[in-house]
Amino acid sequence: MTKASETKSEGKIINVDGVDIWYERSGSGPDVVLVHGWPLTTKTWRNIVPRLDGYTCHRFDMPGAGGSPLRKKGKHGFTSQAQVLEGAINKVGIERCVLIGNDSGGVVSSLFAARRPEKVDGLIVAGSDIPGHTSILLEIFIAAARMPGKGLSLKMVLMNRMIRNSPLGLGELFVNKKNLEGEFFDHFVKPLLNDKQVRAGQAKILSDFDRKGLKRLGELQPKITAPTLFVWGIQDSIFPAAKAKKMAKKFGGTTTFVGFPDAKLLPHEEDPERFAVECNRFLESLALT
Repeated sequence: MTKASETKSEGKIINVDGVDIWYERSGSGPDVVLVHGWPLTTKTWRNIVPRLDGYTCHRFDMPGAGGSPLRKKGKHGFTSQAQVLEGAINKVGIERCVLIGNDSGGVVSSLFAARRPEKVDGLIVAGSDIPGHTSILLEIFIAAARMPGKGLSLKMVLMNRMIRNSPLGLGELFVNKKNLEGEFFDHFVKPLLNDKQVRAGQAKILSDFDRKGLKRLGELQPKITAPTLFVWGIQDSIFPAAKAKKMAKKFGGTTTFVGFPDAKLLPHEEDPERFAVECNRFLESLALT
């Protein structure tokens, strides 16, 4: 059974083509890059990184999230985020890596894997957007983010605990609603409620939802030849597991699908121990050096 261990983490701001990006690195060994989704930050990997013993774990806050401010110009959709990720990976000198991406981070990681296959030894996609699939809840949040007020409507949804934990709020993220409190609330919800800059950044990311980029991913999936592990919450109603299984068959390399019966969109938050076990098993199978 994988155990969490003490891991010293170093963090700093790096400049990627004129964009300031918060970067964290810890551990030693083959390179693993973990990519967060919306409305999360590098902190979403807090319970996973200590369990990935024997690897150098790299995390970047995408523009508009956590310690990375919004880009002064341009969009913040999947395509532009994948370009930033590529620039960040090159900036810190990663030659080859395994990518782990959740939610929108899964799309960004997949786009990078399709664009730069020579740099990707493996890919882990956990609960992520599916080309051709429309999530009603996601559309509601996109519409709310595009309303005037730089995310004020998102705050209105999140400030009431009953609404926040309902299916119209964040209730569909977890099977166990208790996971919406405690650390998760402190790291991801409280900043949205209390910090205008954080709220504006996350609203901008969502309002720039990149439909063309998602469609493009559907076209590029056969070009993703790296071995890929899909880790999915079987009860995920936002991105259904049945559709994810069909998506996996479109990838160009070998694929493995693992379902967590008691998880929804965020299996790494809901069951970090098992998530880490599956990641380590996959990483070991790649025989990285």
